[in-house]
Amino acid sequence: MALAKIASSLLLKSNRSLAAQLVDTGLVSLKDMDTANEVFIEHVRRKDAMRASLLRILLFEKQSLTEASLLDHLFSHHRYAGVHLQSYQIQESSYSVFPPENIVATWSLPIDRVGDTTFIASAYLLSEVVRKHWEEQVDGSIIWYATPLADLEHFFQTVFIDVSHEKEEG
Repeated sequence: MALAKIASSLLLKSNRSLAAQLVDTGLVSLKDMDTANEVFIEHVRRKDAMRASLLRILLFEKQSLTEASLLDHLFSHHRYAGVHLQSYQIQESSYSVFPPENIVATWSLPIDRVGDTTFIASAYLLSEVVRKHWEEQVDGSIIWYATPLADLEHFFQTVFIDVSHEKEEG
């Protein structure tokens, strides 16, 4: 998925904010973050939106962070609830009003709306930039859910990537 200029800026800011929080909370060392940042910059240069994620790099490529420790931190220190997207019926109307590039750039997905409340699942909850972005985009209140990065990655690949390939072929 190619990144629009606005989404590219959002991607960089979201990851910078997340990185600072991961280091500040002690979930990741500064040395591990510096190493991951080098890989991140390469993915950004290649405009590879799906791989341009510091969290993805730390979890899967460098394995210097476990998702369990991140989720435990979010549950115990920030009181977020969790959701596995495979267990949730997501209506297209929940996310289709938002640019897919911004959803991918923030690793956050609106999964439901009830009245004036939007429910958003995110792997980037520690990023203040991500939370602020969505607060500016959504009318009403937000209930946040922590979700595994792999859940979002699977959703993005099956919904956004498959859809973009269908448009190219059609």
